[in-house]
Amino acid sequence: MKESMASDSLIRKALDSESRIHILRSLIRRRKTQSELAKELSLASPTILQHLSILLDAGLIYKIDEGRKWKYYALTERGRKLMGVKENPIPIRSIVLFAFALILISSSLYMLFFNVPPQIQRKEVPSDVRLVAFPQSHVEEQPAEDYTIVYYLLIVIGIISLILAIYIYLKGKKN
Repeated sequence: MKESMASDSLIRKALDSESRIHILRSLIRRRKTQSELAKELSLASPTILQHLSILLDAGLIYKIDEGRKWKYYALTERGRKLMGVKENPIPIRSIVLFAFALILISSSLYMLFFNVPPQIQRKEVPSDVRLVAFPQSHVEEQPAEDYTIVYYLLIVIGIISLILAIYIYLKGKKN
């Protein structure tokens, strides 16, 4: 009981300042460093650090230390709920890219394995019919074009798009 009252008083204290509310709103979009927040809000870096420590104590944000020079700050679940952030928005980009990749791969596989090549289609027409329908002067025999390499290339592009769609989806879930 005392912990929740202490927590509530820390949250009230954290929300007393307009600057801290601006920091929370800024962190809705993405995680940010102290210097990014200072530039965005036009405040001094030590001032931002003081606000961040109050927000950390209240449990509204957390510090991400990946062992690099920069330390990132992001909203906690409590901070997200307090700021009214929707949980897991639909990843439109990854869905569209995933659908594009599947269509590209499936259509290329169909054309590669189930489509009748043009040279086979020509051989089915008897030469008598071809001579009657198209006099020899107008017919130009051209070799049938082979698009096999194009289909393989489209399959590779589809697989790359599929991997990219999965990466975008997982990256969105992580943040």
